Amino acid sequence: MSVYIIDKRISCEDLAKIAKETFDQVVKGAADIEEGRIAIGAEWHSECQEALVEQGSDGRNVWGFNIHLGQLKENRLEFFSLINIKPSLGIRDMEIKDENIKQAIKAIVDKFIE
Repeated sequence: MSVYIIDKRISCEDLAKIAKETFDQVVKGAADIEEGRIAIGAEWHSECQEALVEQGSDGRNVWGFNIHLGQLKENRLEFFSLINIKPSLGIRDMEIKDENIKQAIKAIVDKFIE
């Protein structure tokens, strides 16, 4: 399995191929909400986060999510990941509660994934 930093729009078919490498119907990812970038395809969200940080992202701006294949576009994202725990920001929950962060991730995912 590989981590893919997505820098151009991909199709649902491409996403399904990436999903087959790991969890079949779920793709794990991380989004840098400041830089507007995503990494997907790893077994762990932290691997996606690491790939983004290696490319210059600030880990405080990187948030984990899951894409559920076979769901309607408006329901396909889940905002639950260990990397979302950010004690330095006062965030101690794996689930993103901040609607602004959720909307930023959704906008980035929608930009790059059909």
